[in-house]
Amino acid sequence: MGRDRVFCSRLVVDRWERWEGKWGAESSLEVAGMPVLAFSAIGNPASFRRSLEQEGVRIVAEYRFRDHHRFTVKDLETMVAEAVRQNASALVCSEKDIYNLPEGWISPLPLYVPRVKTEILGEANRFWETLRAVLRPRLAVASNGYGEDAIGVILAKKLRDALPRSEILAFPLVGTGKAYSEAGFPVVSPRAETPSGGIVKYSFSDLVRDLRFGLVKIIIEQLKSWRNLRYRVHGVFCVGDVYLALQALWGQGGAPFLVATAKTAYIAGHWGIERFVLRHRVERVWARDEETAKELARSGVQVRFAGNPIMDLAGSEETEVFDWPGKGKDRILLLPGSRNRAYGDFPLLLETAERVWEKRDCRFLAVLAPTIDRRELVFRSPGWKFSASGQESLTNGRLEVFLYDGALAPAARSADLVIGLGGTANQLCAGLGIPVLSVEEKGKLVQKRILQDAERLVARDPKTLAEAALEILETPQLHSHMSRTGIARLGTPGALDEVVRFSLMDCGLGLREKVYDRLCGSPEGGGIA
Repeated sequence: MGRDRVFCSRLVVDRWERWEGKWGAESSLEVAGMPVLAFSAIGNPASFRRSLEQEGVRIVAEYRFRDHHRFTVKDLETMVAEAVRQNASALVCSEKDIYNLPEGWISPLPLYVPRVKTEILGEANRFWETLRAVLRPRLAVASNGYGEDAIGVILAKKLRDALPRSEILAFPLVGTGKAYSEAGFPVVSPRAETPSGGIVKYSFSDLVRDLRFGLVKIIIEQLKSWRNLRYRVHGVFCVGDVYLALQALWGQGGAPFLVATAKTAYIAGHWGIERFVLRHRVERVWARDEETAKELARSGVQVRFAGNPIMDLAGSEETEVFDWPGKGKDRILLLPGSRNRAYGDFPLLLETAERVWEKRDCRFLAVLAPTIDRRELVFRSPGWKFSASGQESLTNGRLEVFLYDGALAPAARSADLVIGLGGTANQLCAGLGIPVLSVEEKGKLVQKRILQDAERLVARDPKTLAEAALEILETPQLHSHMSRTGIARLGTPGALDEVVRFSLMDCGLGLREKVYDRLCGSPEGGGIA
C-alpha cells in the first residue's frame, strides 16, 4: 500500500439526541455548561471524556465499566442516585452503551447521547475517490481453452447482469481473448497463441513445439500478470482445470473458484495431487457431472453439481433457432474447430461434405470460431472460393457450403448431424441430441469415453467419413440412439447460474455491490452509516 492511500481522520460530535427507549428529536440541544453524570463501557473511556469536555459539558461524576459491560438495573439506579446528589441535569453515555441497557429501561433523568461521525483530515475528496476505487467489486474470469472461453464469456455476462457496478476482467490463458473483448470485457492476460493451440496433454510432439515456441516465457508472463492483480480483485472464477486454478492461486494469492470442465469421473477422474489442491487451495468447485461431484466430495472437496457448464452454452430452450440458408432435406453442421489445425482440417470436411451431397439431399453449414480467419481458410482449401451469390458461403462450382460465425447452439438445434473436429463444440452438440461424427485420434478417443455412443469415430479419410455420415442419416434407429445417448451423457445446464447465486449470497459480493452503490450515490460518502 502506497503512502498516497494513507489518510488521517478523527471522530467529532455531529449532534446530540435524547434516548427514551427510542431516539428523540433533540438534535439542536445546547449542552455547553450542562452538569452531567457520564458513564461508559467502551475500550477508550478517556477519549469519550475528552469529547464531552470539548463540547463544553461539565462532568460532575463519571462511571467507567469494562468494555462491552451489560448494564443492570442496579448499576443504573446507583448512577441516577449519584446524579441527583451531584445536582446533575442529565446522564450522558456513548451510542454504543445504549445497546447494553436493560430492555425497556427509561431513565428518570434525561439521558443524552452524543452522535459522532468520522471527519477526514486533509484531502477529503481524494479519500472518497480512493475509497470508491477500493470498494468497487472487481472480479476476474479466467479460462484455459477456446471452449472454456465461450463458457467464461457467458459466466462473465451473468456476473455483469447481477453486479452491474462491478468491474469484470478476463484472463484467458490461450489465444488473444477475442471472445471476451468482443463481449466488452477487458483482457488482462498476455497474448498466448502457441502452435498446439493450448492442448499439449495428448501429444509429446505438441509439447516440444510449444516449448520451442516459448511456452515457459508465456507462463512466466502470465504469472506476472496475475501478480499485477494481487489485492485488486475480490474473486477469481476459473473455467477449466486444476492447472488454471493453481496458476491463479500462485499469481494472485487468493483461493479461486473453479468451474471444472476438463476432468470427469467418466474418464479417469482427478489425480491425488489434484484432489489435494482442490481440497485445500480452491474455495469452491462446480463439477461437470454428478459422478465427478461425488468423487471429489469423498476427498473432502467443497464441491457442488448444479448442471453441466458446457450445456450452459446452449442457452435456454427459448433461445432463437438459426434459420439455415440453402435447400436440402438434411442439415449437416461442419465444425473445423477453433485452433490453428482447423485450417488443415477444413479441406477434409469440405471433401466429406461433397461426397455426402452426391448421395443425399443435404445442405451444409460450417460454424467458424472467432479465432478462425476466413481468408486463410479459403487459401488452405484448394478449389474452393467465396461464393458470388451474396451469401456468406464457399463454393467449388458444384456445392455451396454456408459459413456462420454466430453462437453454436442456435444453429445446432436444427441440425441432423454434426461432422465435428472440435472439443467442447462436439460435446455441446451431443448434449443437444445431435449425433456427432468425428475422426479417430487420441483426443477424440478420450472424449468418446464421455460421449460414448453419441459420437462415432472413424478413420481420418473423407470417403470413410462420408460413408459413416450416410449410415447415420439413413438409419433412424441409429440416429435416435445417438441422440438419446448424448442428451443423457451431457445432462442439463444450470451450473453458471449457481455460480452467480453463490458469489452474490454466500460470498457477499451482492452486499459489497450495495455498499459501493450507496457510497457512489452520496457525493460526500455520507450515505453510509
